[in-house]
Amino acid sequence: MALAYEGDNYRSKRSYITTGAFNGLIYQYTAQLNATTLRNEGRLTAITTSPSGTTLSATNCPAGRILREIGSKLYPGVHPGLAVGDTFGGSVVGTTATNKYWVKVFDAQTGVRGFIDPNAPTFAVYNSDKSIEIQDAFENAGGVPTRLGQPVNTAGNVTLGGQLALTGTTKAITYVVTTSPYAFGTTANLGPFYSFAAAAAVAITATSVPPTGTTLTIFYSGAFTTTPGSGFVGAAVAPTGTQCIAVSYVSNGTVLIEYARSGALPTVPTFP
Repeated sequence: MALAYEGDNYRSKRSYITTGAFNGLIYQYTAQLNATTLRNEGRLTAITTSPSGTTLSATNCPAGRILREIGSKLYPGVHPGLAVGDTFGGSVVGTTATNKYWVKVFDAQTGVRGFIDPNAPTFAVYNSDKSIEIQDAFENAGGVPTRLGQPVNTAGNVTLGGQLALTGTTKAITYVVTTSPYAFGTTANLGPFYSFAAAAAVAITATSVPPTGTTLTIFYSGAFTTTPGSGFVGAAVAPTGTQCIAVSYVSNGTVLIEYARSGALPTVPTFP
């Protein structure tokens, strides 16, 4: 029977996954005694090469890398060089280190050990229960990550203040709505709303249909009739004069089905 050491309960088991290239964002910390003031001074310096001498770059420090916390931490007000007013060699490190909390991590791919700001947008908590000795089976040193972060299942709100990059099974909506000879939408759909001014009687088709539950609203204008073609289920739309009619569709995974439409709108909104 395997026994756990008591020390395992006191050391960090946290690891981080990088959300972008992290070269230039991992630091070494040095401190020294100022012989004049007899005060300890310290600073952080970006690590630029691996222990083997390889220059750190976006290629060997890519998004998706797992970094393991190895216990050391730096606190402003406790460790010199991390708070406003601290000096080292007559200069302040700058906003990189000022008044931030730092943790030391280990990168199993490059061999680099250094401090990161765990609250920076480039680092997200990956695991908090696995010992640092256990390497992830599919870690690699290339630019394409092979490990995914933990799934998120929430009944609450998701508030996004930065960039959303979808790289899993469910990706950005990928349908194109076309008519002949007209086309609107892109292969990487920018949104669920479109303005369409028919210059002739046409049939509208969907070259591919988005996932079940996806909605699409088209604002039709122009004095011509547009009829639903392949990929659409609904009635023809026939604005007159300068009218605009909004028709909403919902996908069942196979076709886009009309479920609502407006009366005549006085203006035509602009969408992609």
